[in-house]
Amino acid sequence: MTQPDSESIHDLWVKPLPTSRSPSETRWQLPEGLAPWLRRYGEAEVIRMAAGAHLGPRVRSVADEVWALLDGEIEVVMQDGRDDSPTRGARVHLHLTEPTLVLVPFGVQSEVSSPSARSWIVRMATHAASEDAATPAPR
Repeated sequence: MTQPDSESIHDLWVKPLPTSRSPSETRWQLPEGLAPWLRRYGEAEVIRMAAGAHLGPRVRSVADEVWALLDGEIEVVMQDGRDDSPTRGARVHLHLTEPTLVLVPFGVQSEVSSPSARSWIVRMATHAASEDAATPAPR
């Protein structure tokens, strides 16, 4: 996993996603301590991305989003566009190859791509799309 650049984004975090495997199943467990935080989520989806697939750029005005890589490889690029952020303008690029959670704060533009392998990801948001739809971010 690539760690965030030295110029990070305020409120962004990246955490390993513990994985357990047996002959019959694979489980991705959310780290302990996240239960109260995840209780406030209003939307979740599992996405299977083909090699070369691309999502974004997109930005949510009120909703935080969590992206979880379950399997495969993804690139995540984020840019802080929040007027009141101490890291306004900061850009972070992550190359993820292990199960990982990434919190994308509201107001931060995000793009996710699957460069060379089919990938499984989960996306969760604090608000449903009917309350705060993602909008295409300016390029």
